[in-house]
Amino acid sequence: MAAGGGDHSLVVANRELWSFGDGFYGQLGHDDNANQKLPKKVEALSKHRIEMIAAGGFHSLVVADGELFTFGKGDFGQLGHGSFSHQALPKKVEAMTSKRIEAITAGWEYSLVLAGGELFSFGANDSGQLGHGDYQNYAVPKKVEWFSGKHIMLMSAGGFHSLVLADDELFSFGSSSYGQLGHGDQQQQNLPKKIDRFMKKRIEMIAAGGYHSLVVADGELWSFGNGLSGQLGHNDRESQSLPKKVECMNGKRIEMISAGGNHSLLLANGDLWSFGNGRFGQLGHNNLEDQLVPKKVEAFAGKYVQGIAAGLLHSFALVDGELYSFGNGGSGRLGHGDEQDQASPKKITAFDGKLILMRRPMKIVRSYWFPRERTFFDNGFEERDLERGGLVVGICRVWVYHGIMWKGVEDFFFDLVSYFCD
Repeated sequence: MAAGGGDHSLVVANRELWSFGDGFYGQLGHDDNANQKLPKKVEALSKHRIEMIAAGGFHSLVVADGELFTFGKGDFGQLGHGSFSHQALPKKVEAMTSKRIEAITAGWEYSLVLAGGELFSFGANDSGQLGHGDYQNYAVPKKVEWFSGKHIMLMSAGGFHSLVLADDELFSFGSSSYGQLGHGDQQQQNLPKKIDRFMKKRIEMIAAGGYHSLVVADGELWSFGNGLSGQLGHNDRESQSLPKKVECMNGKRIEMISAGGNHSLLLANGDLWSFGNGRFGQLGHNNLEDQLVPKKVEAFAGKYVQGIAAGLLHSFALVDGELYSFGNGGSGRLGHGDEQDQASPKKITAFDGKLILMRRPMKIVRSYWFPRERTFFDNGFEERDLERGGLVVGICRVWVYHGIMWKGVEDFFFDLVSYFCD
């Protein structure tokens, strides 16, 4: 697992949490404000089993042994501890101790948590990105009442906007300064609003970036929001206030997406593709040029790309079990022992010999023979019975298995995966 934040990075290796990059607000969890140019183990959580991680602008979320811990910048309440102070050591979020954490995601200065089937949000709310119908910051997790009674399947926090898939419908809220909410305008929303363009479509993946959004629906890639650097992939620099299909990816099997500050990553047909702003080399094409359409990262040609993660200005890729980083190297966020930018993927040698499992971000996994859907969260599989009859068609592709599930071994497989994930 790897997560890229604003200027810092988190990695889970050998079931232990490591952090590096900017530590000014304590977001590295080492009880100081020092930067780290090489990965350093977070000793405060060394006796805990790390299950999920998320990196925001300057704060970090970690689920360990079923408990939510946060640390880093807290001046908007994004840590959830009931105060607006920073935290240099991982601290348990007491308000969530009695709840089963299912997924976490961090925006620039806010946090979203899915627990017990309910969505909670806290932190900055200047654009309505918390979804409570107001613009008040919240220092403790608050349930998003609008989703009460709905089955939440996916969620993603961007810079100042949020995407949530509930009951097979995609909702957005928060800032829409570039149309990143997908409603055809630039009007911010402080309550979840359905994106009509995706009605009657099967949504499989979502990713909210700095000011843009990516969605995979019916196997096709759609994008909307800020397009000034080409991060929408439409071969122009125009912003889009309505979802628009990325035509050049038609016919490719999209397996994973990740949205950075102003660049995009996707895994398709086993290859890594990137597009958008390339000023710091975050696209991995050995140059500093913007890319207006998805371009294959040739450095990984012929290799098995297992996972991807985009930070604000940097990127990660897990390839053949080894973790690579590229892009802006400021504050040491790439983990190479220096602050140099990297225009080509470079292996983080500090993790040599360590086991890194890049679990897929939240994704809908549909079964061939069973009238139910499973949502794949960062902590493994969660089975969701949608109470709908008939067959649900889809392809299962996860980090330990590639291919189509077949009747008779499917449940055994999910039990096996759950055993290793939990």
